[in-house]
Amino acid sequence: MRKTIYILLLFTSLNSLAQELFEYDFDENLTLNVIDNSEEGEIANGKFVKGTFENETIVYLKSKKKGLKNVSGKKLEKLFEGIKDGALKASKGKLISEGIIKINELDVLNYKYFIKQSEEKKIIENYVFVYKENIYTIQFMNNKDEFNKNTEFRKRIIESIKLK
Repeated sequence: MRKTIYILLLFTSLNSLAQELFEYDFDENLTLNVIDNSEEGEIANGKFVKGTFENETIVYLKSKKKGLKNVSGKKLEKLFEGIKDGALKASKGKLISEGIIKINELDVLNYKYFIKQSEEKKIIENYVFVYKENIYTIQFMNNKDEFNKNTEFRKRIIESIKLK
C-alpha cells in the first residue's frame, strides 16, 4: 500500500511540473501552440516568442519582408536556400537533413543541423514558411543526445499552426 502511495505521489508531482501548451494568437495571420512559460519580444521588422520545454529551447520568429506576398516556385526555393545557408554559416553548423513539406497548403522548409556550442553538441531543427509578406520560423534546439525524445512534443506544435 505504501509503495502505491509513493508511486501516486511521484506521478502527481511529475504531472504538476509538466509544461503545458496553449493556443496563442501569434499575430493577425497565425495561431499556434506555445509553451506556457514563454516570453515575447520584438526584433527588427518582427517579433519573437521564446520558451523552454525540459532542456529544449523553442523560438518562434516573424520577420516582415516586402514583396513576398505571392512568392512561389524558384523564387521561394531561392529564398529558402538563402535562409538555410545563412543560418548554417552564422552558426558554423553542419546540415543533417532538409526538405520541403506541406503544412496548411504552404510550402515549408524543414531543415536540421548540428552545432557545437560551448563544448556541447546541439541539434537545431527549423520550420520556415512565407505567409502574407512575412517569414515565419519555428526553431527547436536541444542537446544532441536528447533531441529525439521530444519528437511528439514538436509535432504537437507544428500541427497546431492555423492560418487566418
